[in-house]
Amino acid sequence: MPGFDELPPAERLHRMERLARKALAAYRLEEAELTLVSAEPSTLFHVRDRSGGRFALRIGPSGQEGDKLRLELRWLSALRRDTALIVPEPILSSGGDPLQHLSTQGVPGFRFCVLFRWVEGRPLRDTLSDAQSQQIGGLLALLHEHAASFRLPSDLKLPRLVGAWEEEGIDPVCLPGGERGEAAALLGTWRQRIEDALSALGEGPEVAGVIHGAVDRGSLLTCGERTGIVGFGGCAWGYYLYDLAICVRSLAGRPDDAAQRAALLEGYEARRRLPQDVERLLTTFEALSVILEWHRCAEATSSRHPTSSEQTPRLLAKLRAIPG
Repeated sequence: MPGFDELPPAERLHRMERLARKALAAYRLEEAELTLVSAEPSTLFHVRDRSGGRFALRIGPSGQEGDKLRLELRWLSALRRDTALIVPEPILSSGGDPLQHLSTQGVPGFRFCVLFRWVEGRPLRDTLSDAQSQQIGGLLALLHEHAASFRLPSDLKLPRLVGAWEEEGIDPVCLPGGERGEAAALLGTWRQRIEDALSALGEGPEVAGVIHGAVDRGSLLTCGERTGIVGFGGCAWGYYLYDLAICVRSLAGRPDDAAQRAALLEGYEARRRLPQDVERLLTTFEALSVILEWHRCAEATSSRHPTSSEQTPRLLAKLRAIPG
């Protein structure tokens, strides 16, 4: 009998819809219209109820960490309470809990299910004005300003974005033999630079705290004259400059990327001070983001994920392209 990941996509979707209906019953929305938005790494459905209300239902993968989700939900609730930022609103079930842990026949394991109010907006255009880039920089600064004062209950373990990378190195798996030596040397060089940067920065709340973890064009929406931010599923403890580096990298490769980068940093610094060596640090954190992605691929390869081995050469090329 084939495993869940080996089933035809239509059958996997049918089973996940069955689990979605079970989750929506806790909101009295089991009859709502469901549309698949994405299937990896979490399954995301657009939900429309009979009155036209719109929601996003996210079903996590089996084995997902509960503390990581609770961190996301508490931070989002605090952001909506304390700021004017446009971010997703977690919806409480009829039992008063924003988080469900469910299973259903045909879907392996228990899955965390979360319902959010749908954020109305359009994806960012390829070309941004300086004013839009400045606004995005200011948005990130406000996000990090809030994170610097955000405190979690002591019983909630705060997941660290760089935790797995700190604990062990990354094997240059799935590369031809001739490239493994170069990959190992490159990883070693960047590892030392990253360790030096993190050591110099320290871990005070002015430089590190709860971060989004994946701020790019896919998580930024144009909402009228403002910009909203979604996709908080990767939030964890990390360095604010990591968020900034991811966002700056998402602007790269376009004719006006230098101007947009400068405007974004200007918008950020108008609210929060940046270090003098910000350009070098952004390059270092960009390398860290590639290495963390590499680490996730290495873990997936060890679990025999069907596509992970194809990603390693691409990640090596990305790491080579970062200015040393």
